[in-house]
Amino acid sequence: MTAQPQKIQTQAETSLMQQFAFLDLEPSRQAAADRLNESGLPHRRVEEWKYTDLRALLKDVPQLASGQAVVSASAGQPLVPADFVLAVVDGVPQELSNAGANASDAAKEAVSLEIGLGDAKGFHEKPNANVDLNMALASSGYVIQVRKSAVTPIIFIDHIVSNTDAITAACRNSILVESGAQAILVERFSGPEGSAYVASSGLSVIVEDGAKLTQARVVAEGAQSSHLATIGARIGTEAVYEPFVMTIGSHLVRTDVQITFDGEQSHLGIRGATLVKGKQHTDMTLDVDHASPNCTSIEQFKSVIADEAKAVFQGKIMVKQIAQKTDAKMMSQGLLLSENGEFLNKPELEIFADDVVCGHGATCGDIDEEMLFYLLSRGIPRPVAETMMVQAFVAEAIEDTEQPEIIEALEAILADWLSKR
Repeated sequence: MTAQPQKIQTQAETSLMQQFAFLDLEPSRQAAADRLNESGLPHRRVEEWKYTDLRALLKDVPQLASGQAVVSASAGQPLVPADFVLAVVDGVPQELSNAGANASDAAKEAVSLEIGLGDAKGFHEKPNANVDLNMALASSGYVIQVRKSAVTPIIFIDHIVSNTDAITAACRNSILVESGAQAILVERFSGPEGSAYVASSGLSVIVEDGAKLTQARVVAEGAQSSHLATIGARIGTEAVYEPFVMTIGSHLVRTDVQITFDGEQSHLGIRGATLVKGKQHTDMTLDVDHASPNCTSIEQFKSVIADEAKAVFQGKIMVKQIAQKTDAKMMSQGLLLSENGEFLNKPELEIFADDVVCGHGATCGDIDEEMLFYLLSRGIPRPVAETMMVQAFVAEAIEDTEQPEIIEALEAILADWLSKR
């Protein structure tokens, strides 16, 4: 008699499947839940998750926050002056009555805001456990549409976990920037320090022909939380998409970014900064699909690792046969501030076109002793000198962002992190 293998579920998988059983899911969400139920949470034997064993790292998936709750909390001070201020509290999008209080008439005419489950049009079609998790759990969010206008509206979304009990907060937003339009989207994620909550965030982005979207995302979750984020974007002809992702908080962070070029003569400039300490674990996984010719992309990521923290960067650029004259450059750099920190880097290029300029680079090291000695010899105290060098290291990525307000906000967050290290 042949014994059948028995599938053993972790506490997190058991909690997740129990919640799926009680949710009334429409077909696409049910399909995502079924895929997770079949495969379980991803583990290190899955190539895309080899450095972030979610099955081992995610200890539990608490009860999903109720979408029926009446929440009085509101957004805090925006990171930048914004025309529209939105809040997602415990996974629940808040009412829109005062969202555009600071917006001009032109901005109000350019932007449409609705509460509803954001679509998944920006994501790749191939299965992804993180995308499936958000698709199954999220029941609402903001649907944003930006029309062509003489102004560039700034939209700020404050994602807040206010419940001190461990909960799961899930939300999926979508933004459509119509042909010829421009917009700036800024997001912040925060929550209580002592709560082991789980935040699942999804964002679908469509940048149509001739449009431009600048985006900044700051992950500053509570120290015991788990932050699982997905961004899926499609870029049209002669369009520009420039996101920046800064991660400073949460015990566990996994961000999956999927970007597809759907038209020619378009540009992607994606950058990021990861600042981790203690025993934090962060993972930025990037998948860029050059599916159209004559497009350019720049991927630049900086990681600063202190104490026993771990930072992971996985970046993949796919250049399809049709995508001739692609120009793609990817760079990931890690700065270790202790002997016990880890920086794991896996850059990949898959090129099926023959007329391209593509390259990737990766570096990892500690503070340059010669440069440090130069500063010390000028009478600068060692802690101040080290702070200056870290600021200069990260600033290279931050300052390539075009918006002065975003640069100022990100540099202030960096300075605050360094002061508390």
